[in-house]
Amino acid sequence: MFNQVALIILAGGKSRRMGFDKQQLEIAGETIVHKQIHHLHQYFYEVIVVSNRPDLYQDDPVQVVRDDYLGQGPLAGIHAGLQATRADYGFVLACDMPHWDLDYLAYQFKLANQGGHLLVASQDSQGQIYPFHALYSKQLLSPLAQYLEAGQRRVQSFILDQDACLIKQEAYPRKVDFSDLFINLNQPDDLCRYQEGRIP
Repeated sequence: MFNQVALIILAGGKSRRMGFDKQQLEIAGETIVHKQIHHLHQYFYEVIVVSNRPDLYQDDPVQVVRDDYLGQGPLAGIHAGLQATRADYGFVLACDMPHWDLDYLAYQFKLANQGGHLLVASQDSQGQIYPFHALYSKQLLSPLAQYLEAGQRRVQSFILDQDACLIKQEAYPRKVDFSDLFINLNQPDDLCRYQEGRIP
C-alpha cells in the first residue's frame, strides 16, 4: 500500500516514567510493539525497529537498528530509522502508541506528494505538535545529523525548523480525534486508565 514508505518504530527509550521497558507494554496479552508489527508490516516497504534489544524481534519481519547518537532521545531514533531504509519516507510510531489510522496516513502521504513536503505531522487547536504518527523524508538525514551534532534534541523544535506541513484536526475531511489517535502510554497510571477505558 505504501511502497515508498518504511514503518519506523521507536523502541529504544529509557522508559524512566513507566518504570519498566516500554517494549514490554502489553494490551490484551500482546505487546503494543508486536501488535504494530503484526498489523502493519504488510502495508509498508519494510519495518524498522529502533531498539537496543534485537533479541526481542528475532521472529519478526523487521530490521532492528540502534541509534548512532546514543542518549539523544527520539530525534536520534528517527535519524537511525531513516538512515537504515531505502524507502523515500519513514512513517514514525513510538512503541507506546496503541492506535494508528491508515486512512489518515494516506492523507499525510498525499499531502507530502502534492506539496513536496519533507515532513508531515499534526497540530491540535492548542498548538500542540504531534511528532509521531508522522511522515519524515529520508532527505532529512542531513539536517537531523546537524541538529543532533549541535546537541539539540527537541523533536518539536526540529519540526518547526523544517517548515513542515502541519495538519490541523479541523482540516481533515473525515472525523478524527487527535487525543485518541496520538495517545501514548508514558507511566503506569496511563496504562491502567487505558485498560479501564478511562483515556483518552
